[in-house]
Amino acid sequence: MSHVNLWIALTDAAKTTLRPLLDDEDYAGPHLTAVRIFRNMIEYGTVTSMFKSPTLAGTKYHLFSLTFNDIHGQAAQRLQDALAYLEANYTNKFEVVGAWKWDGSQIMDNSVSPAVPFYPLHPQLVKFMPDVWDTSSPPQLIAATELTDVNLIQGQAHRDFS
Repeated sequence: MSHVNLWIALTDAAKTTLRPLLDDEDYAGPHLTAVRIFRNMIEYGTVTSMFKSPTLAGTKYHLFSLTFNDIHGQAAQRLQDALAYLEANYTNKFEVVGAWKWDGSQIMDNSVSPAVPFYPLHPQLVKFMPDVWDTSSPPQLIAATELTDVNLIQGQAHRDFS
């Protein structure tokens, strides 16, 4: 498997804890493993601002787009290890809202037939999409009604949102 791309929705409280630590290159405190995981996001300040931060079920979320490079064929394992750590240490503070291979296809669970996405697209993922221009008169920004590719990295194919 090549590189993998994971979209995680992180609660406002978890972001408030982790975000300042991402810039501290010397950080060695109790959140170090989580900081290392979220450093898999290229230009996190720019990327998170591309998405909206909706309130879902009373909790504000922020979308992080993490890329796990395929080092010695271990991208999928690195992704699973990262999620296992977050699930154990940040319970109820994040949700996986989608995951793709570098070719744009969703990461599939092939242990069932027919294969299904291992991390199904979150039903409210469209609420994270940036506003779009409505070309009516006068033109105005409106909430997105469909999923769009935000933040493609060089060489990454368009994500499959089906």
